[in-house]
Amino acid sequence: MKNNNREIISLLAKNMYRANVVRNRILITAIALVVIMLFGVFGLSIGKIKTDYLLYVRNSGTAAYTTLEQATEEQRREIEGLDYIKETGTVVYIGHTDDFAAEVLDTKAYEKIQKPAYTDIHGTYPKEEKEVMLPMRALEEIGISKPYIGMDIPLKITLVNDSIREEHFRLSGYYTEYVDPMVGAPRGYFSQAFLDGLKLNIQENTTLLIQQKDTITDEKIEERLYQDVTMADDSQQFFGGNAITYQAVFDLAGGFDTGIFLAVMILIGAYLLIHNVLQISLSRDIRQYGLLKVLGTTGVQLRKVVYRQIWKMIMIGSLIGSVAGSVLMVTVVPKLLSGMYLNGLGEASSMIAFKPWLLIAAVLFSAAVTFFSASTAMRKIVNMTPVEAAKFSEADAGKQKKIRQSTTGGSLAQMAWRNTVRLKKRFLFTVGSLFLGLVVALGAVVISTGTDDTNRIEYENADFNIQSQMSSMQASQYDAQENYFPEELCRKMEGLSGVTKSVRSKGGYGYVETEEKALELFMKENKTDLPYFEIVVQAVGAEYLEKLEIFSKKEGLPLDIEAVKKGEGVLLFHYNLLSQIQKEESVTYTGMPITFYNMKHEKKAEMKLAGYLNVKQKRLPKLNTTWNGPGILYFLASEKGFENMGLPRQNFGMKLTVQPKAEPMLKESLNQMIEERNRTFRNPKETENQDARTLFMSAKSDILKAAKDYIVSSRIVMGVLCGILILMGLANYVNVTMTGLTQRKREFAVMESIGMTRKQLQKMLVLEGTFYSCVIAGLLITVGSLCLAGIAYVMKQRIAYFHFSYPFWGLFLCIVVLFVSCTGIPLFMYHKNQKLNKYQEMIK
Repeated sequence: MKNNNREIISLLAKNMYRANVVRNRILITAIALVVIMLFGVFGLSIGKIKTDYLLYVRNSGTAAYTTLEQATEEQRREIEGLDYIKETGTVVYIGHTDDFAAEVLDTKAYEKIQKPAYTDIHGTYPKEEKEVMLPMRALEEIGISKPYIGMDIPLKITLVNDSIREEHFRLSGYYTEYVDPMVGAPRGYFSQAFLDGLKLNIQENTTLLIQQKDTITDEKIEERLYQDVTMADDSQQFFGGNAITYQAVFDLAGGFDTGIFLAVMILIGAYLLIHNVLQISLSRDIRQYGLLKVLGTTGVQLRKVVYRQIWKMIMIGSLIGSVAGSVLMVTVVPKLLSGMYLNGLGEASSMIAFKPWLLIAAVLFSAAVTFFSASTAMRKIVNMTPVEAAKFSEADAGKQKKIRQSTTGGSLAQMAWRNTVRLKKRFLFTVGSLFLGLVVALGAVVISTGTDDTNRIEYENADFNIQSQMSSMQASQYDAQENYFPEELCRKMEGLSGVTKSVRSKGGYGYVETEEKALELFMKENKTDLPYFEIVVQAVGAEYLEKLEIFSKKEGLPLDIEAVKKGEGVLLFHYNLLSQIQKEESVTYTGMPITFYNMKHEKKAEMKLAGYLNVKQKRLPKLNTTWNGPGILYFLASEKGFENMGLPRQNFGMKLTVQPKAEPMLKESLNQMIEERNRTFRNPKETENQDARTLFMSAKSDILKAAKDYIVSSRIVMGVLCGILILMGLANYVNVTMTGLTQRKREFAVMESIGMTRKQLQKMLVLEGTFYSCVIAGLLITVGSLCLAGIAYVMKQRIAYFHFSYPFWGLFLCIVVLFVSCTGIPLFMYHKNQKLNKYQEMIK
C-alpha cells in the first residue's frame, strides 16, 4: 500500500494553521514589523550617511581625503600599492586667471575624486591642447550665463613661472560646483596636451590626491603614510583628513564602532521580537505534538508540519512588510526631505532612493530569525518523550519552587505578581528585550540631540563676531600708528544694552628679518627675495596659556610655555607648516632669538622662539584669532611679552555674547555702527569694498538661519529613526502579551468557574501590566540612565561640541506609552475574547 505521508503532513499543517488564527496573525504582524523597521532604520541611516557624504564632498569641492605635495611618480606607485589606499589621482596647478585657478587632472583624479563634487556636468574633460572645462561660477564671472559646448573663450592665464599666456580655448565642458566663494576660487581644467606644451616644473606643482579606507582617521593616515612611503626631501609632507564616509558615520553615530554596536542592538531587538512570539506560541502546541508522537509521528515529520506553517507566515509577513516599507520609503520620506536636506547643494537623492538590496536583506533576516527560532523550539519538542510532550505544561519547564498555601486566600496584587514572574524565562526575555529596545532608542535620541548641527554652530560661533579685514600682508600699506578697530568703537559696542560678555583678540603687526635662524623652517616653505617678512603677533591671556601648558604636556609637545608666561618667548602659530621630519627638527630651534621690528622697520625687541605650534593640532584649546593660514607668519605672546615687544596695539576682532531677547535690536545697532565706520573708507566709484581697514560682522542667528533646512531635515530623519526604534521595543511587548493572552483562555475560564468575577479578572490583568511597566521603568531610570551617561561620555571624548541633554521627555513618553500599552492591550485582548466567546455561544 502506498504511503501518503506527504499529503497527511500537508493536511495536518493546514488544519493546525487554521486552528491558530490569532497566533498566526500576531507572528505575521511581528515579521512584517521587523521587515518595515529594519528597512526603515537602516535605509534612512545609510541614506543619511550617503547624503552627508555628498554634502561634505560638495562643500569641500573634492572627494580627496589626504594629499601629498610635490609628489613624484615613484611615490604615487608606492602609495597605490598600499592595502589601505582606495584611490589616487594627480592634480597639477599651472596658474590662474582673474576668475579661476588653472589645473590639469589625470583621468582618475577627475573621474573618481573631483567629479563626485560636481553636478549638472555637460560635455567632457579636455583632451585637445586648446580645450578648457569651466564651472558655471567662473563662466558667470567671465560674463557667460548661457554656455554651450564648443564655444570660443578667450583667456589670459598667469602661469606659476609668472609668464602670461593669452589664447582662445574651446569649451569642452562645464559644471556646477558648490565651494563657498569665501573659501576658494573655482577651478578650471585644461588638458594634458596643453600642460605638455608648457615649460613648467611639473613635479614642484603636482599634488597627489588620496582616498584611504573609510575607517582610517586623519592622524592615523599621516602616521602610516610617513612610515610606508619614502619622502622626496625633509620638507615634503602629507596633509591627512578623515575619510568623508567616516565623518558622515561619525556625525550619525559617533564612529564606526558605536554605529556597529547600535546596529547589533537593533538586530538583537528584532530577533527577540520574533523569537519570543514563536517560543510562547509553540509551547502551547507541545501537547498536540506529543499526541502525534504517541501515534508514531517522527521528529522529521513534526518539523515538516511546523515549517510548512512557518513558511506560509513568513511569505505573508514579508509581503506585507515589503509593501508597507516600500510605501514608507518611496512616498513619506521624499515628502519630508526632498529639496530640503542639501539646501543649495543639490537634492537629497541618496537619502530618498529606494534600495532593493536593503529590503531583500531585511526579508532574509526576518526569515532566518523565524526559522532559527522555530528550529530551537522544535528541538526541545523532538527531544521530549511522547508522554512528556503530551503532559507538558509551560509552568513545568523550569525548576519548581515549593508551593505556598494560604488559608486566607491571596490578594489580586499577589496573584498578578505571581502570574508576571511565574514563567521566569519568558519574563526575563520580555523585560530584557523591551528594555534593550527602549535604551537603544533613548541612546539614539542622546546621540542625535548631542550631535545636532545647532550645537556645532553654537560651539563655534559667538552671538556676534566682529572682525577687522586687516591682515599682516596688508598692514604695510597703511599708517602703522592707526588703530584699524578703534578702542572707542569697541567700548561703544561692548556698552550696548543686552551685551553680557565680550572677548577680544588683540595684538599688533610688524616685521622680522628673513635671515633669522629661528625661522629657517618657515622660510624654506615661504621663500621671498625681500630682506623682511610681515608678521602678526597676538597677545593671549594667562588663562589660555595655562590651558595650553596642560595641553602641551598631555600631548608631549616641545613648547617652552614658561618662557612665554615670563614675557621672554613667543610661539610660532603655524598652519600645517612642518613635515614629520621637520617636527622633530623644530625642537632644535626652540630658544633661538628673534628680533622684532615695527611697521616702520625700527628695531623694537628680541624674544626667544618658544616652539612651533600647529593651528590644526587636534584638541588644541580654542583661541579667537585674526587672519591666519599658509604663508602667514603668526606669533603668540603673553600680555607681558607683547608689551615688551613695543608694537602698536591693535584690536583684531571681538566676539559678543548677548541676551536672546536683545539679539535682533543689537544686530541692527551693530550693523549701523559698522556701516558708519566702513563708509569712511569706501570709494563710491567701487562696487565692492576693497579697503582693509573696514570691519565685517557675522551673526550666529544668520548662520543658524542658513543651516535651518539641513538642521530641520536632519532632526526629522533622526526623529523617525528614534521613533522606529521605540516602536520596535514596544511592539515586542505587544506581540508577546497578545500571544500569551491567547494561550491563557483556559486559565481565565477556570478562574471564572471558581468564583472570580470578570471585574476582578480585568483588574488582575491591569496589575500584571502595571508590574511589567514598573519593572521596565525602574530599569530605564537606573540602569538605562547609566547607559545613557556612558554614551554621552564616549561621545564627548570624540566630539568637542557634543552637548549631553538627558532625554527627560523621551523617557517620559516611553514610560507613558509603556504603561498604556502594558495595561491597555491585556484588557483589549480579554474583551475581544469575551465577545468572540459570546458570538460562538450564539451560533451554538
